[in-house]
Amino acid sequence: FLIDRAGAYWLVDTIASHQPNCLKDPMLQEIQFWKLKVENQSWVLTCERDKGDVYLSEEISCTDFPLDSISLYLADGVIYLPSEH
Repeated sequence: FLIDRAGAYWLVDTIASHQPNCLKDPMLQEIQFWKLKVENQSWVLTCERDKGDVYLSEEISCTDFPLDSISLYLADGVIYLPSEH
C-alpha cells in the first residue's frame, strides 16, 4: 500500500539492490531494519542490525517521497511497516 500510494518503487529496488551484501552478514539474514529520513536537507537510507547498530547508510540525492521519515523492516524476503506482521 505504502509503495503504491507514495510511488516509492525505487525504495524497494534500493533495498533489494543491497541484499547480496546484507545477506553476507549473519545478523541481517533473519531481519533487517531500514529507515529513510531527511537529514541536513537530504535523504538518508540506513540499514541497521539492531537499534543504533548501522550496517550501511546511503544518501539519496533526489526523491519525491511524501513523508519526512519511514521505518520498515525486512524479514523472510518481505518488507513490512512496523505495524504489520
